[in-house]
Amino acid sequence: MIPDEQKEVLLAAAEASVVAERQSLYEQEEEGKQQAIEDGAEINEIDRAPFIDIATPLNEKQHKIWGLRTC
Repeated sequence: MIPDEQKEVLLAAAEASVVAERQSLYEQEEEGKQQAIEDGAEINEIDRAPFIDIATPLNEKQHKIWGLRTC
């Protein structure tokens, strides 16, 4: 069994790694998007808000079920 103090340190490190991984992913996506545009692709932007509105309650429900923290 891991002491509570160590659990908190591990959880904080895991949360920080999620943030760093997402930032890296966003940067890679932007680089790929810019390369595609340079190569002649046309990018269609969408309004993500409706998808986020639908997904947020589902994510919150799953976080409660699994005892996860929201990031």
